[in-house]
Amino acid sequence: MNNFKKAFQLAKLDIKERYIRSIIGPFWITISMLLTIICLGVVFNFLFKQSLEDFFPYLGIGLIFWSYINSTILEACKIGQENRGNFKNYNINYDFYIAKHVIKQTFVLFHHLVIILLIIFWFNIKIEPKIILISISLISSSVLLFYLSKIVFYLSTRFNDLEQIIMSLLTFSFYLTPIIWKKKFLSEYQYLVDYNPFYHIIHIFRSLLLNEPMYLKSLVIVIAMTLVLILVSKIVEMKLKKQLIFWI
Repeated sequence: MNNFKKAFQLAKLDIKERYIRSIIGPFWITISMLLTIICLGVVFNFLFKQSLEDFFPYLGIGLIFWSYINSTILEACKIGQENRGNFKNYNINYDFYIAKHVIKQTFVLFHHLVIILLIIFWFNIKIEPKIILISISLISSSVLLFYLSKIVFYLSTRFNDLEQIIMSLLTFSFYLTPIIWKKKFLSEYQYLVDYNPFYHIIHIFRSLLLNEPMYLKSLVIVIAMTLVLILVSKIVEMKLKKQLIFWI
């Protein structure tokens, strides 16, 4: 618990240092995200001939949580580079820096909650009090991303080209995941989306905020994926941990 508090404080300090002479700080990211949602919302609403009241909240929430997933995975490749001096000079567990990384990305997500609130009030979306379910979903997703980041950190430190491969795979996954398009567009092939792990992470939040069905199914799948990632991360750690300091 003490290490978690330290990771929490360092993550907050990282964000403050990044925007040390900025007036609105990390809210620049939120403004950028809002403009992206508005532009894509208008364009794809026109292309898909969807109701703006229906499509805009769907797109907005999807993009916000995709950004959280994408940045957490991609920037996990840089943990070794960013903390090279600390790894070589101090005997600190690698998990500490991975936790700090995930917490920092979660802070950025919390800034985007302003956009979600704007969407809810602007489109008059009626949501029931689901604080407990949303908290469970956020914790489940964060734990999943922690162990996925751990795997990415170890492998990208060992193999320098992995960052570019992950970047390409995430770009590819963005278009394969129902973010800018809807699952129903696939008609009889909708079942294929269920094999996309990113869909379930995003869907547990969409279902709670937009009153969509299948929340529990996606949550169970996210928890199952987390258990698999825990096992895989332990195997990767056992294989690479002792030699990792020589590759940083």
